Amino acid sequence: MCVFRTGSMSNSENRDPAQVLAYQVYSDLRHGRGWRDVELHIAEAPKMSYVSGTLPGVVPEADGFQVVIPFEFGAEGISLKQMERLFEDIPDPRTGNRMRELIFAMVDPDSTTVYIRVTDSFDMITTPQPTQDNMK
Repeated sequence: MCVFRTGSMSNSENRDPAQVLAYQVYSDLRHGRGWRDVELHIAEAPKMSYVSGTLPGVVPEADGFQVVIPFEFGAEGISLKQMERLFEDIPDPRTGNRMRELIFAMVDPDSTTVYIRVTDSFDMITTPQPTQDNMK
């Protein structure tokens, strides 16, 4: 896996569209949203690019580290099986352990970006039990 830092993609003439998309997300997180320790990763297997970094405003004791996977808005959908593969194929760059959550970045051609947090499992949502107070 390769890791690129600021400026690595900006002067390249023969850029892979997936890497350009990842660089757009990198720039948005680092410059627009104030993330810290942002890095652009190029994975060989599977061949894809993704971004990692730390959420702004997170105290050092809390782990605000996130991995963000860019997708082109309007591209084909992603299946549950493909999502599971992403969790298997993209380990935490710091530890090599499986990520418990990923963030998908849906990037529009006009550079509008929507971020969606995805977990590695489904959590059962429990319906609140009726009580006298909430039945009024």
